[in-house]
Amino acid sequence: MKKISVLLLLFIFISNIFLYAQDTQETQEKKILTYEEGLQDGKTAASTENSFLWSLIGCGATCFFSGLGCLGSTLLGYLIEPKSPYVSYDKGQDYVRGFQNGYSSEVKKKRATSAFVGGCISTVAQTLIYGTLYVIYGAALITFLSSLFSMQ
Repeated sequence: MKKISVLLLLFIFISNIFLYAQDTQETQEKKILTYEEGLQDGKTAASTENSFLWSLIGCGATCFFSGLGCLGSTLLGYLIEPKSPYVSYDKGQDYVRGFQNGYSSEVKKKRATSAFVGGCISTVAQTLIYGTLYVIYGAALITFLSSLFSMQ
């Protein structure tokens, strides 16, 4: 009985070694990915990036510097290089390079777009506020001038 149980345990041990050895070889082969896969994964990871701060920067810059602030913040959002999240080099250098390029380009576009939209919102708000004020001042001025000329 002992011999059979020892042989059975030995068989199970040897078969498990071969099964797990094949599994690790397959997973190591699957980890090496292409540049295009990294590029797509980088773009997907960049979609979670919050760009609300860049909208505020565009809005504030436009308030202080008018059209130049809007364009400047948009250019700044595109030129500043974002820091990409860590990607293991076990997946391959091409994958990592693709991930970093995809993440960087997508975040840059997202930041620039948000800064431009913030600047446009600020421009529209300023136009509405100042337009309303100019209409009120114009009406007051016309009323004042008409009252001056009607006294004669």
